[in-house]
Amino acid sequence: DFQAFVCILGQRAVSDVGLSFQLTSETATLLELALKANDSLTGLHIGDGACETWECAAALSQALKINRTLTSLHIGRGNLNGPRGMAALAGALKMNSTLRTLSIGNSSYVTAEGATALAETLIVNQSLTSLDIGYSNF
Repeated sequence: DFQAFVCILGQRAVSDVGLSFQLTSETATLLELALKANDSLTGLHIGDGACETWECAAALSQALKINRTLTSLHIGRGNLNGPRGMAALAGALKMNSTLRTLSIGNSSYVTAEGATALAETLIVNQSLTSLDIGYSNF
C-alpha cells in the first residue's frame, strides 16, 4: 500500500520514483511528508492525471518549499488542479534552490496566468535550467 511505500521512501536511499496512480488527499499528504523528510530522491515523475486535486497540488508545492534533493520533476498531463495549483507550484519554486528540470508539458492548466506565474518565478529562482511547458494553453 501507499503508506508502506512512503515509509520506505523516508528510510531508504531511493533516487528516482514514478507515480502513475491517482493521489487522494490522504496519499498526497503522505507524499508531501515523505518529500520533506527524504534526503536522497533526485527525480520524481507524476503520471498523467495522478495529481488532479487541489490538495495534491498544495501538498506537492509545500514539499518543494522544503525538499533540498529533488533535481528533476515531471508532472504529466491533467495535473495541478488548474491555475490555482499552477500558482502554488510557481510560488514554491521561488523558495526551491535545487530543482534543475521541470516538465509540465501538455497541460491545459498552463494558461497565460500560469505562464506569467512561472515567468515571475524564473526571475527569482536561479537553479531551474530546463523548463518544458510544451502543448499548453497560452
